Amino acid sequence: MKQLKIKSLWVTFSLVIFVALAVPISIQLNLLRLGTLAKLLVKVGNGEEWIQFWGSYLGTLISIPVTITIALLTLKYEQRNTSTNNEIKRQNLELDNIMKAATKYQVDIEEFKHFDFDTVEELNYYSVLSIRNVVSRLFNENKKEFLLQVNLSRAKLPMTERTFADKNIASIAKTLKNSEESMISVIEFCNGLESELQMELDFHKQNYTLMMSGSSIGKCKVGLDKISKLFEICKKLKDSIKAIPDELDEISELALKKITKSLINKVINNKE
Repeated sequence: MKQLKIKSLWVTFSLVIFVALAVPISIQLNLLRLGTLAKLLVKVGNGEEWIQFWGSYLGTLISIPVTITIALLTLKYEQRNTSTNNEIKRQNLELDNIMKAATKYQVDIEEFKHFDFDTVEELNYYSVLSIRNVVSRLFNENKKEFLLQVNLSRAKLPMTERTFADKNIASIAKTLKNSEESMISVIEFCNGLESELQMELDFHKQNYTLMMSGSSIGKCKVGLDKISKLFEICKKLKDSIKAIPDELDEISELALKKITKSLINKVINNKE
């Protein structure tokens, strides 16, 4: 199709050149009595005038296709650059989305790792709720949001550009899958502790001896064995996901390198 189009353009161009040359030559040589007809309409001119005419005419005839060719090549180059720049911008936007998703999920994980699972006395009613909520978000909506955003953005990249994070994403997904049992245990323990701590809080509130903000495990009757078990599961969960922040960091770094490389290539290409 492209070759046929090019061939048609050459045929049209050749035909125009032929007509542009044939008409004045026919008039000058009086072919088909065109010279006689021209004399009846206008003053054709002498030999010197014909020489001047041909000089001007051929110069114009040559400059027109040259000008058109340069204009078309310039337009084609600008269109190609615009298309390339738009594609680079689109890919970088998806890479930036991957970086944002990785950074956001890393913040979620760091929030869970921030909890102290060594001091029983530091765990109160609000701590139990906070642990449960953070773990629930981390392994449910936040995990789904992270994987969905990353996979959607990768799917919009060319096949050759989307494999840079395959290893890390597969490792993260596997780690989260293997940690689901611990996650469920943590949520179930927290739900049980919430009920017991709430009963203790209600009792002390009725007797005005404790404020809710100060009702710690050490001041309540909740069994320390339950708390120890919860801490044990939480430590195991924290240990199982400890590699994820580094893997998320690597995803962000790889995406940033690809963005930087594309921008450098864009500058080089524009200079050329």
